[in-house]
Amino acid sequence: MRPLAFVIPAALLVVAGCPEKKEPPRASPAPAPVAAPAPAVPKPVEEPLIKDAPAEVELFGTLETGKVSARRYFVYVSQKPCEEADATLLGATEHPAGSAREFFLEIFVPQGTQGHVCAAAVDEKGQQVGLAAYAKNPVVMQGQGEVIFKDVALTLAPVKARAAPKGLVPGG
Repeated sequence: MRPLAFVIPAALLVVAGCPEKKEPPRASPAPAPVAAPAPAVPKPVEEPLIKDAPAEVELFGTLETGKVSARRYFVYVSQKPCEEADATLLGATEHPAGSAREFFLEIFVPQGTQGHVCAAAVDEKGQQVGLAAYAKNPVVMQGQGEVIFKDVALTLAPVKARAAPKGLVPGG
């Protein structure tokens, strides 16, 4: 029985002499990548209105004379509604009879001024015989740079002859 007695100690030696099966060392899990903070997006800065700077107002539009026949036509901005006879003019431009129907008017007014965009037809005696008022009146004129009102449509309607707004007709 020697062979069995020899086999058991030999098997033990073989087992004892074999290196232990070890799992390879596990790599530490890499830390999750940290996202770089998003760059700060600057918020648009609204420039404060310069307190004493006037608003530069530009008006672009068309003047339809309709059935009103007159010697002169004017587009103007008034502090009061167009229908009021004692209009206080903020600015005006003459629109020559028979000219193209497009007009342009530029005025400078204090920031926040409220105004009414109007048109008048004036006969050879200096009397107002036609009137138009912008559908979006009153307008508030405020802002940095150019304050633009475009597509201003004015269509004259006949009115009973009356004095034109003061200061509208030069010499009148």
